[in-house]
Amino acid sequence: MGGLYPENEMLPQVLKFPVQTQWIGNQLFVIDPLNNNDSLKPKDEILAINDVPVAAMVDGIYEHIVAQGTIKTTKNHVFNTLSSSLIPYALGLPDSYTVTIKGVKKPIILNKANKDIGPYWDYLQYCKDQLCFEILEDKQTALLTITSFNYYSWNNLPEFIDFIDKSFKKIEEKGVKKLIIDVRYNSGGSQSSAIHLLKYLVDKPFTYYSKADFDGKMGKIEGEELIHPVKKGYQGKVIFLIDGIGNSTTGHFMSLVKTLKLGTIIGEELGSNQFCSAGSTSCRLKNTKLNYYVANNTHISTATSLPDEKGILPDHFVSQKIDDVINRKDVVKAFALGLLK
Repeated sequence: MGGLYPENEMLPQVLKFPVQTQWIGNQLFVIDPLNNNDSLKPKDEILAINDVPVAAMVDGIYEHIVAQGTIKTTKNHVFNTLSSSLIPYALGLPDSYTVTIKGVKKPIILNKANKDIGPYWDYLQYCKDQLCFEILEDKQTALLTITSFNYYSWNNLPEFIDFIDKSFKKIEEKGVKKLIIDVRYNSGGSQSSAIHLLKYLVDKPFTYYSKADFDGKMGKIEGEELIHPVKKGYQGKVIFLIDGIGNSTTGHFMSLVKTLKLGTIIGEELGSNQFCSAGSTSCRLKNTKLNYYVANNTHISTATSLPDEKGILPDHFVSQKIDDVINRKDVVKAFALGLLK
């Protein structure tokens, strides 16, 4: 169904759930009470909404959120982004909301939303562009942030190649021996960009795809041939940061990072893996006129030993707790820096 954003736009403001929430583990917390700050505060735990236990409500919502295999981290991010609309749909578009708060005896009737709510983007990284590079204060560690692989040979691939080439040139010039590659929030893109980055990290030739099928294919495509490393690749320690948003090409990329043992992986289960359906045929529902999409090609990396139903798993599972969310603390990055020390 795409990203549920049309459904969000269709929902009138007055019907939206009037509190910004965050689902963490199996608990629903208030992170911003908005115009209900007279009765709610950040960190309040919501146990039920309109007498429906939140655990049951979320289970029902998750049946309608697209994710690969049995991966739940993707669903968590989608829910937290669009909870103000998903909650109303799950409860049948009620005219009012009453919440049961842990530690509070009486249910609280909420004020209606007085401004448009959602989508809520919980970006922790400070990277205005999709590609960022910096050498940290210790002068020994570099941070390479890549929030998109959406760079194609017929469009803007030279921009990505130039960024990667210049970044690794600086790494070599400064003698950096510790590198953090942050691919959180990266929903994918082209194999060309992922392959170019891998060329700097591997020390021997590799093949990117084990399978690439689509209508009209004429011979092998990029990634099916043997790929050689750059002449002066990176030889230091590498840490990769991942999350449940990582899909498509990010799954291919991280599957090869995993099987080629290119570094330590930190974060939560990735939203994808070595198996990826791509491309799409767009269809439209007759009554609502909403679009839905059916994948029309298949790409699988050479990391075929990994399970198809799970996302790429980190070596160290690290995720935010409610205090971290409210205080805007990037615990994944902090853990990586601690590990490097």
